[in-house]
Amino acid sequence: MATVKITNQLIQTTLKEAVAKGKSIWLWDSEVKGFGVRCLQNGRASYQAKRRLGEGGRKAKTVWHVFGHSDKLPLGEAREQAKLHLLAIGEGKNLNTERRTTRKVQAFNSDNTLEAVSHEYLEKQKGNHSARYWGEVRRIFKADIIPFFGPKLPVSDITKRLVLNLIEGRSTLSSGRSIFATLRPFFKWALRRELIALNPMDGLQPPSPPVARDRVLSEEEVAVLWQALTSKPQATKEQKACFSYPFGPFYKLLLLTAQRRDEVAGMRWEELDLVRGEWVIPKERTKNSKSHLVHLSPQVIDILTSIPKTNSRYVFTTTGETHISGFSKAKANLDSIVLFKTPWRVHDLRRTAASGMAALGAQPFIIERILNHVSGSTGGLVGVYQRHEYIDKRRDALSDWACAVEEASKNRLHKRFMWSDIGNVVA
Repeated sequence: MATVKITNQLIQTTLKEAVAKGKSIWLWDSEVKGFGVRCLQNGRASYQAKRRLGEGGRKAKTVWHVFGHSDKLPLGEAREQAKLHLLAIGEGKNLNTERRTTRKVQAFNSDNTLEAVSHEYLEKQKGNHSARYWGEVRRIFKADIIPFFGPKLPVSDITKRLVLNLIEGRSTLSSGRSIFATLRPFFKWALRRELIALNPMDGLQPPSPPVARDRVLSEEEVAVLWQALTSKPQATKEQKACFSYPFGPFYKLLLLTAQRRDEVAGMRWEELDLVRGEWVIPKERTKNSKSHLVHLSPQVIDILTSIPKTNSRYVFTTTGETHISGFSKAKANLDSIVLFKTPWRVHDLRRTAASGMAALGAQPFIIERILNHVSGSTGGLVGVYQRHEYIDKRRDALSDWACAVEEASKNRLHKRFMWSDIGNVVA
C-alpha cells in the first residue's frame, strides 16, 4: 500500500481525478500509518482509519472505520482523530460495532421519549382506574412532569437525581407527594416493558405526609364570607368578582353542600333534580368512585335557580365547553375582601360544614354519609339497611346547616352556640 503525505491540495486534485474517472481513489498517509482518505466519484472525500483488531496479528479481523468528511472536518484534526481511532482498534475496540450500537440506542431513545412513553402509559393503563383519578394523573404529567424533564428527554435518561430535583422543587409537600405517587407506577410499568434498565424510583421515599388540618371557620368568619359572596349595591370591582357568577354561587354551594371543590365545580344540569331537591354525583366524578346523593336545601335551590341557563351542560362555566377553573385567582380575590387573620383553604369550607352540622346535632354517621365517606358505621350491611333512614336525616342536617349559615350572616346566631367550639369532624 503506497503512502504519501496527504495535504488539502492533494485531496482536491485527487477528487477531480476521481470524478473524471468515475471511480474512487485511495490515499494513504505516510505520517500516520493506517490513516487514509477515500476520494469518491461524487466529489466528496471521507476519512478512514484501518487496522487489525486487537493483538491477533495477521489472523485478526481488519477494521475499516469511517469517521468524517473533508468538507466538514479539517485535515489536521482528522489526522489527530485517526491516531485515537487506530489506538482504540489496536486495543480491541471495534468502533464500527460500537457505532452501530450507539445508533440503535439513539434510535430507541428517539422513539421512547418521555412524551411518547407517558402517552402510551396513559392510554394503556386508563382502563384500570377511575376516570376521575386518571384525569388527575394526566394533569400531573401535563402540568408538572413533562414540562420539568422536557418532552423529548429519553425516559431512560431520567435519573434518581432528576426525580429528586422535581419532587423537592415543589412549593408544597402535597404537590411533591402527588408527583411521587404518579411517577412510581409509571416507572414500574416502563421497567416491565424494558423501556428502562433501572427504575429511578427505587430506594426513594415519598415526601413526609402533610400535617392533618383542623381549620374550621368561626361563626363570625362564616358570616363575613357569606356577606362577601352576597350581592350589594355600589360594590367595587373586587367585591363584584366575589359575589358574581360563577364564583359567588360556587363558593356558596361549597359551604352549604359540604362537597368537594371539583365535584361542585363540575356540577352538571342533568345531575340535578330541583323539584325533588336532589343532586346525584356520578361515580366517575367522586373520590371513592361511588355515586353520591346530595340533598339540596331550599337555600341551595334558590341559588341554582338564580343562575341563568345557557346551552352548556355545566352549571359553573365561563366558556360553555368546560367547567370553571382558575380557583387560585378567585380565592386570592376573596381573601382580599374577607381579610381573615388565620389562613384558610377552600377545603376548610367542607370541614366547617361538617363541624357545623355536628354542632347542630347531626350524628357522625349521618355526616359521613353527607361527605360520601365509607367507614365502619356506614359500610356493608349497615349501609344497605339504613339507607332510607339516612335520607331524611341527611336532608335535615343540610337544611339545618343552611339555615344556620343564613342566621350567622345576619348576626343572630351568637346567643345559641359557637360551632367552632365543637369537636371537628374529619372532612
